[in-house]
Amino acid sequence: MYKASELLKNTKMPVAEVCASVGYDNQLNFIRAFRNIFGISPKNYRDNHRLSQNN
Repeated sequence: MYKASELLKNTKMPVAEVCASVGYDNQLNFIRAFRNIFGISPKNYRDNHRLSQNN
C-alpha cells in the first residue's frame, strides 16, 4: 500500500492502473484494503495530497 500511496500522490495514473500495478486484480478489493489502512478512499487520498502540494 505504500507503493500505491506514492503512485497516487506522484502520478496521474487512474486508480484502476494503480490497483493493477500493486498486484490487485479487483479494484473493489484494492479500494477496501486501501481504506482499511489509510482511512480514506484512494481518490480522496489523492485529492487531499494534491491540495496540500498546491499550497
